[in-house]
Amino acid sequence: MTTKHLNIGTNRGERRVWIEGPILAANGWTAGTRYNRTVDEFRIHLTPAVDGRYKVSGTADRPIIDLGGQWMTRWVDASEAESVEVVVTSSTVRITA
Repeated sequence: MTTKHLNIGTNRGERRVWIEGPILAANGWTAGTRYNRTVDEFRIHLTPAVDGRYKVSGTADRPIIDLGGQWMTRWVDASEAESVEVVVTSSTVRITA
C-alpha cells in the first residue's frame, strides 16, 4: 500500500488529478491495466477489471492515471477539496477529498 497527497490541478478549464509513476507501478497498476471507476460524495474508487471501461496509460516505467473532465469538476466542487489523498493497493486506488 502506498499513500500520497496530491494537489488538484486544472486542464482546459476542468479539474484534474494526475497519478503517475512508482506509486502505481509498485502496486501492480501498469500501463494497459483496465479498471472501473465508482464515485461517491467524498471518494473515487478505481478497481482493476479485465473488461474495465478505463485503462492505465503511459509506459512500463511510468504508468499514468489521468482523472479529469466535467465529472471531476463537479466532484471537486461538491467536496470543496483543493487536494486529495491517494491510497494505492494492488486491488484499488482510493482517492479521498
